[in-house]
Amino acid sequence: MMKIAVDWSPGEARIAALLDNMLIDFSLWRPGKPDGFGDIHCVRIMRPAPIMKGAFGRIASGEDVFVTGVFPEGALVTARVTRAAQGGKGARLQPLQSDATCDAPACLQQGPSPLEEMAARYPEARILVDTPSLAARIPPNLRPRLERVACAFDEDIKDQCSALTHGDIVLPDNISARVTPSAALCAIDLDDADTAAASPRTQFDRNVAIFPALAREIRLRNINGVILIDPAGVPTRKRAALIPFLQNAFRDDPLRPHDFGATPSGLLELTRPRRRLPLHELLSSPHGIGLAALRQAVRTLSGMPANRKLCLKASFAIIDALQKDVAALEDVSRLLGYELPLMAIPDYPPAHWSFS
Repeated sequence: MMKIAVDWSPGEARIAALLDNMLIDFSLWRPGKPDGFGDIHCVRIMRPAPIMKGAFGRIASGEDVFVTGVFPEGALVTARVTRAAQGGKGARLQPLQSDATCDAPACLQQGPSPLEEMAARYPEARILVDTPSLAARIPPNLRPRLERVACAFDEDIKDQCSALTHGDIVLPDNISARVTPSAALCAIDLDDADTAAASPRTQFDRNVAIFPALAREIRLRNINGVILIDPAGVPTRKRAALIPFLQNAFRDDPLRPHDFGATPSGLLELTRPRRRLPLHELLSSPHGIGLAALRQAVRTLSGMPANRKLCLKASFAIIDALQKDVAALEDVSRLLGYELPLMAIPDYPPAHWSFS
């Protein structure tokens, strides 16, 4: 049975697509601070970059973006976001043929939310929600598919989703994967505890056998951009023969990974298109850390006496990100019954927060 379960916490929904209670797709939705993927903007061209086959522009929010195509400085161009801002780089937009006219940068249309995208991908799935405030945020066209439940995520679903936050992945057949993301690429090191006891041919087969599970984990975490995979125990000269099997493992990936190949050192390489932010970046950003602090605030403070109100102290980056997410702060105020005070502490490291 196919279903989409949505677990809500202040400012954030965890969306899990489940087939017979097995996690097959996952996404985060932050209504108060959307990633902008799919938005249509009227962009002011600031600086043409013909060598890069595009131009740098600015949208209504003041953010700098990159638009593909050739345009003169000062032009207003209608374009859609095809890659959300990530990895320290601004959003990428593709120009559109449009009759819309504007005399200044503006957001003309918002793109689909991660929930709408997931619902379109699995049109027969019921959407399970357990929070009235979340149901009110769901677009009207999806409401006929809603089913109110007491708890959208049981302990098994929570465990499956929690596993996605770890850099070490347990794969079948005693093989593990260590994921190391960077701004330029993501490296995945496969390790087999039985390498010493296995023949080269057996090692080849064992790598092939876990590729579907590895592809699933990459998709669930939305790892994107250039991905380099170091196979477990396969001689360098034989690694190129793994490529067709790796391609086959990604055949159902909606992002259509491409550029499969092997480097001279035997690393398997592929490119998974960058669209929405990868999970590790969402969780490690100041906004993601701040939302985790708000979740803890609700768990910690909900049972306290009304006259004992604590303050969330955090680094400037975290406090700034939370102050820009008005919807998340309103959620906390509604759950606690008062407005949670926020205080930026200059001496705190970028990812640090505490209550006092």
